[in-house]
Amino acid sequence: MEIVIGIIFLSVGFSLLYVAYQRIRRARASKLWPRVEAKIVLATLDERDDETSTDYFANLTLEYTYHDKTYQSTHEIFLSHLRNDAQMMMDNTYQTGMTIPAVVDADQPSTLLLSTEVQTSDLLLIILGLILVLISLLYFS
Repeated sequence: MEIVIGIIFLSVGFSLLYVAYQRIRRARASKLWPRVEAKIVLATLDERDDETSTDYFANLTLEYTYHDKTYQSTHEIFLSHLRNDAQMMMDNTYQTGMTIPAVVDADQPSTLLLSTEVQTSDLLLIILGLILVLISLLYFS
């Protein structure tokens, strides 16, 4: 039974490491993607509650043109845990009609990224994946 638990920890750990690797690789590659201006055609402030806090997100529908073809893309962006801060960010940064810089994948122009940076969540996936792999080694020893 311990071997099965070890295999589960190992599988989940390597899966998380693979997902993080793919996301980091994509972020690095996107630094070379063509730049576009994306117009905000719809912007809403959404809130999500859980047991401990409320989080506020900007839900954006963006329209952009690449090689004379127009595309739409939707994005959800975490803003804040505080409603006033989130509303201020919406008012200053994400109003309908505003344009924001983005990058588009030349091979798949329907893929639009607002950031080319490696996200904190990707680094957390690496840490969690490594922890699970190390825990799995305890079951194999």
